[in-house]
Amino acid sequence: MKKFFNLFLATLVAVSLSSCGSSENDGPNNGGGNEKPVEISIENLAGEWELTTWAEGSQFPADGVTVYVDFNADKIFVLYQVNVTNPGITKYNGTFDLQGSILSGKYSDGEAWASDYVVSKLTTNTLVLAVE
Repeated sequence: MKKFFNLFLATLVAVSLSSCGSSENDGPNNGGGNEKPVEISIENLAGEWELTTWAEGSQFPADGVTVYVDFNADKIFVLYQVNVTNPGITKYNGTFDLQGSILSGKYSDGEAWASDYVVSKLTTNTLVLAVE
């Protein structure tokens, strides 16, 4: 399954993740139609995110799979792949770093992510990543 996720990350062109928490901004989930960009920083990246689209707006290719990632302010991530067609949850964790707009990371076994990512958009509700 880790190889599937690495392959998924390697072929990913753009990822759109939505915040799983509530926020008090004027984004679309809070009655406003305009999400305001925030500074690309670990503090603003920190939080729970759900994969909603990938590859320029197409749906995630694996039916029944949902991906969640939690970036912590202490540069630790936890990623969950939830599979409803073949019940089970796969958990990955490790560390990440953010240098400017470049997001990189390593799994807990020391293996680096398949590629680094450019944070091309960050609001309190949306995170968009592109393969560097």
